[in-house]
Amino acid sequence: MQDNYTFVAILKYDKDGINIRFPDIDEAISCASTTKEALKNAKEVLELTLCNREEEGIEIPEATLLENIKCNENEKEVNVSVWMPLVRSEMEEQSVKKTLTIPQ
Repeated sequence: MQDNYTFVAILKYDKDGINIRFPDIDEAISCASTTKEALKNAKEVLELTLCNREEEGIEIPEATLLENIKCNENEKEVNVSVWMPLVRSEMEEQSVKKTLTIPQ
């Protein structure tokens, strides 16, 4: 387990929005309407995916370097970094909502 991870996200600009994917982590996908929102969503999905992988004991791959990523004309590659001690702390502090049914 590392404290800091940086992975390349690919933002694909389509007429209906921006699709976000991480070439090294297949399950980390999201979408957005604006570039600002896409960067926020990319960070969030990366945090959640890496936290889940750590909890499940799933290997976290080595990140491909930005210069080794090839994009199409309507795509842009960006580095997304996450500081895992903060993410882990936030996940531990999340409250859990439970519904309780009491028989009459």
